[in-house]
Amino acid sequence: MLIIVPFVLVYLIYIFKFTIKSYREMHRLQSVMKSPILTHLSESYAGNSTIRAFNSREQFHERNYKDINELLLCY
Repeated sequence: MLIIVPFVLVYLIYIFKFTIKSYREMHRLQSVMKSPILTHLSESYAGNSTIRAFNSREQFHERNYKDINELLLCY
């Protein structure tokens, strides 16, 4: 037991160092991909009356679907 445990711990630390870099990169990608969606929604919420006045709902939906599809590609 005393011989095996240190090797297992060293291996687990190696795996942790390897996976934490991947986890950070995936988290960064998710943040970058969510940013356009959140920006578009906040701008649309602020200009909701303008979207209704010019009957631009379809344009809003197309842009929203495009942004969501790009986010799904990240996953």
